[in-house]
Formats: sequence, structure tokens, C-alpha cells
Amino acid sequence: MTVQLMHYAVLQGLQKADSYAQDNFLPQELDFFLNKMQDRFIKDRCFPDPQEGPARKFVSNQKRLDDVRTLLMTDYEEAFGEISETANGVCYLPADYLYLVNLRMLAVQTLPGAPLRESPCEVMENDGAYTQQANPFRRSTLAAPKALLAEDYVKIFGGKRFIVKGARLDYVRKPRPIDVTSNRNCELAEHTHHEIVDMTIQHLLEVTESPRYQSILAENRQSE
Repeated sequence: MTVQLMHYAVLQGLQKADSYAQDNFLPQELDFFLNKMQDRFIKDRCFPDPQEGPARKFVSNQKRLDDVRTLLMTDYEEAFGEISETANGVCYLPADYLYLVNLRMLAVQTLPGAPLRESPCEVMENDGAYTQQANPFRRSTLAAPKALLAEDYVKIFGGKRFIVKGARLDYVRKPRPIDVTSNRNCELAEHTHHEIVDMTIQHLLEVTESPRYQSILAENRQSE
């Protein structure tokens, strides 16, 4: 669905619910709300409600993966700073990084001629990361490395028997903003566009306090 069609669908939905609602929104405002709902849609797919159970987790649910598949990226980042035994590997996150899917450490054993090895990382909570590192039974190892995320980098904890060389990560990138002036369409998969349009209509009806908002919301819930 093109950005023009998304605008048209939103206006038609508002017209159906409230004949005066569409007169209050400029194209730039529709872009703003479409982008807001697009961001909410992506976040919902990556971080489902924990009350829905483990079956709804992002990486274990094919529908959720399909919903954001056009934004899934793989990247390799080389560790910077001191590269030595016990040194932590610090790698910058990609400029378009949004949400992490999984993280792998690339490291070598401290043995002559040891090959590069890739191991899946456990991303820890920041408040308990250093406590775990102080525990000899839970600290980072070559087979089970530990890592934590910061503002613009990922830190992989090193060990006495391996040297961190870099990180490979699968992640959800930031989408380009929907923009009717620049003719920039939604980058998400085509099947998600109607859902984003419906979310935008619901949100705008709530913003305008339309008397039909609750009934429209109930109708949409029944159709899910």
C-alpha cells in the first residue's frame, strides 16, 4: 500500500466514524500519526505482552517475524579498545539499530593458531552483570559468553582463556519515516499496512474524542 493509499484509507475510516474528523488533519499530521502507530506496531511485535505466554515471544512466533521481516538485519562489528586476555570486547551498535534479536561473540582461544569461534551470547540485565562476572561459576566463557547493552554499544565480557574479537548481531533496524511529501512508503511488509491504518484510525478517533470511538474499537477487536 502506497503512502497515498494509506492516507486515503485513514481518511475514509475517519469519515465512516465521524464525518467531521477528517477536516481537522493535514497530510503532515497524518504522516506523524502513521509513523507513531508504525513505531507502536513494531514495538508490540518485538515485545509482546508477557501475559500472553511464551508462545507469543517475538523469536518463537512466525507471524511476528513476518510482520517485521523487512527490517531484520545482520551486522558484524569489530571490538575496539584493548584486545588482550580478560579484556572486555566493546562493539558499537549499527547506526540504524532499534531492537536486538540475538547476539553472537566472535573470539579466539589464547592458543597459537586457534581458529575464530562464534558463540551465542546471553544478554544480561545491567544491574546484575558485574555480580555474575564475580562468580566463578557464572562468569563469561568462550562457550557461554555474557554481554550487556549500553546506549550505543554492546559489551561482551572477556575471560582468561579467550580474546573477544567482535560481535555479530541480528537486529530490527529503524524504519524510514512514512512521508507523503517525499513519496516515501511504509517499509514494513504489505500485509501489515492495513493493521497500521486501523491503529491510526483508532488513535485519531481517541484524539478527537469521537463518540463512535468505543464502538469502532469493539468492532476491530471482534475482527482480530
